[in-house]
Amino acid sequence: MSRTRSSVLVVASEDSPNLRACLQRVRSQARSLASEVVLVLNQAPWETPPGSAKALAELADLVEYEPRVGKSHGLNTGLELCRGEVIAFSDDDAIPQPGWLEGITRPLLAPDRPLELVGCGGPVRPRFVSGAPRWYRAVLARRGTHFVGPKHDMGREPVDYAPPDADRMESPLGVNCAYRREVFDRYQFDPDLGPNRATGLRGGEDFAVGMRLLQDGYRLQYRPDALIDHPVRPDRTTIGYVRGSYLANAVEEIRLRQLLGQRLPSEEELRIQEARLHAKLAKLRERRLWRRAVRRWRSILDPARPVRHQLKLAKVEGMLLEVRRLEIRVASRLPGASRAV
Repeated sequence: MSRTRSSVLVVASEDSPNLRACLQRVRSQARSLASEVVLVLNQAPWETPPGSAKALAELADLVEYEPRVGKSHGLNTGLELCRGEVIAFSDDDAIPQPGWLEGITRPLLAPDRPLELVGCGGPVRPRFVSGAPRWYRAVLARRGTHFVGPKHDMGREPVDYAPPDADRMESPLGVNCAYRREVFDRYQFDPDLGPNRATGLRGGEDFAVGMRLLQDGYRLQYRPDALIDHPVRPDRTTIGYVRGSYLANAVEEIRLRQLLGQRLPSEEELRIQEARLHAKLAKLRERRLWRRAVRRWRSILDPARPVRHQLKLAKVEGMLLEVRRLEIRVASRLPGASRAV
């Protein structure tokens, strides 16, 4: 199979105006760099209308189908098809800015590249389609909420990502990253993570690859000149959707920590946190501050405060669900566990 300098891989669950707009931008940049665009549709071929298939084939150099549900399956299928020395990744609703592809791949294609430098990530800037509530913007501004926007900003200068530890886990986001092709001879996207309409998870597959590389001593670099905008649809700025994001992210975090061999919180620890948060919420309601705070979200200095406990509780509940699932799985493997009682 002949090689090209770089490939851009996009996985989508279906055709959409946003996907076509993304592919148009990516194709224009790829052509100027003699690169290719590979699209994987995470569905069966017969699920795609003929008109859509034809239109998408004109926007990508290669279109493939992956009927197994889950973005990770689509990504792993796409990796087998990409011919580039470097593979760049973006999402079906992303808006790559001018110079994005060159910025994200240039350090990885440089003749003097350090051998340990195998990946790059770039900034992701939320773009609000029709505005967003102040409480949502306040939540998004907090640390550790990359999964809400998504968002990613490590400053205006190139900087290396730090290895993961118990207090910090940061790596390139899947919507804006690139890796040397040889990385995927050893590291694949985990099907137990990533957006999946069957499991309800919304990410984590990108973090898993990046953090495993960092943990194993490789270098990943943040490139501020490789900018991507990401639209935030109005339906994703509701409390219900954001709470669901916190819960899903908590499940993903437990799976990531297990994958990295990090300590997991115990069920007892999580139950204590859960009880404390329930108590705080009950106290707010008893003092009638809850309703008053809701009415004043648009005027108080910290509009996210009334929902903060809800979101913390959602994260604890998600962790608790996953820790219990792991305990059940371990118990089922013990001798005699399958015997009828």
